[in-house]
Amino acid sequence: MTADVYGQQEPSTQYILNSMSVNPAYTGYKEQWYGQLGVSSQWSGWEGTPFASSLAVDGVLDPVEKKHGVGLQVTNDRFGAESVLSAYANYALRLKLSADGDERLSLGLAAGITQYGLNGDKFSSVEQDDALVPTDKQTTMQPDLRLGVYYHNPHWFVGLSVQDLFNRAKSEEGREFVQNSLGNTSRNPQSYLMGGALVRLASDVVMRSSALIQEDFERPTTLDVNTVLIFGDKLWTGIGYRTKAYWFTQPDNVATSNTVIKRSRSLNAILLFAVNQKFRIGYSYDHQLGNRTSGAKSGVHGVTLGVSFGKGQHPLAGQYF
Repeated sequence: MTADVYGQQEPSTQYILNSMSVNPAYTGYKEQWYGQLGVSSQWSGWEGTPFASSLAVDGVLDPVEKKHGVGLQVTNDRFGAESVLSAYANYALRLKLSADGDERLSLGLAAGITQYGLNGDKFSSVEQDDALVPTDKQTTMQPDLRLGVYYHNPHWFVGLSVQDLFNRAKSEEGREFVQNSLGNTSRNPQSYLMGGALVRLASDVVMRSSALIQEDFERPTTLDVNTVLIFGDKLWTGIGYRTKAYWFTQPDNVATSNTVIKRSRSLNAILLFAVNQKFRIGYSYDHQLGNRTSGAKSGVHGVTLGVSFGKGQHPLAGQYF
């Protein structure tokens, strides 16, 4: 008996701290060299649960005009026997729309490669020497391209991007491993629409509200809504809500799909603290709502460490997006 199982590739809440992960046009936004290391773990305490790690470094090549942003992003996702390792080189052309450069329109491009892996050591077959069960680790490679546009001024921002343009295989070729018929996890092309605005509540308190829509036109649309309070460029603290809905597609079994959708909601929390002029530490937590396992094991924990390579500039000063 066989069956197809599909799942949306949900973004980590950590994208709020560095949107280069969902839009290559964001590259160079901080206008100084900045590196961020992030890890996240889902369903902590269960064996083989999803674990993700990422490393992102970006900056501007011309510190005066700040027109050319470049960056590198590496991610590693593991879920049971499957793994996805990706590496991308990013470039953003940052067009100045105001004399002081506070208003810019960025056009971004990211080119990279993704390695899909399947670790046969994690399988235990009922029958020995089962030809359909791999006995070692197998991998396959796939090139990829990401495109994005990003506009921002001191008060609001908006961005649109597409990812995984080359990652869809038209047939099972390229998704099946040579020695067996087990297809590995593949990523559908994704589109992201993001936007947000700032409201100054006091001289040293700013409220940042934002939303992110993720769509692949086959699975449920994912919507993230977040509000963060920023205290004196030193501390970020906020909450968010994530939900899904069928906006552009209609499932075959509406009743079953609606039940699944109701179990796909989550509440998110985020905390960011600037330790000093160079370092900042972030923490995020996603808690699923309506899921039967939500009370049995904890949700998604994420930790980030950011390092600023700029001289004398606070890593949070004025960088609210």
